[in-house]
Amino acid sequence: MAYYNVCPVCGSNLDPGERCDCQSIRAKEQEKNRLFFSQMLRTEKNSGQMSFAFEHPGGGAIGA
Repeated sequence: MAYYNVCPVCGSNLDPGERCDCQSIRAKEQEKNRLFFSQMLRTEKNSGQMSFAFEHPGGGAIGA
């Protein structure tokens, strides 16, 4: 008979004593997204309008 625990957050099956890392993975993804959007979006000071910043800081366009 198999014995396992279920993570209450993501529902994955865990071995006895194993801790799920779904929260740390989610935190890493949020930090990665925050960093990407802070580099790739500009906000107009007057209107608050957001726009993509396609110019790469090292010169040239991204993907070119």
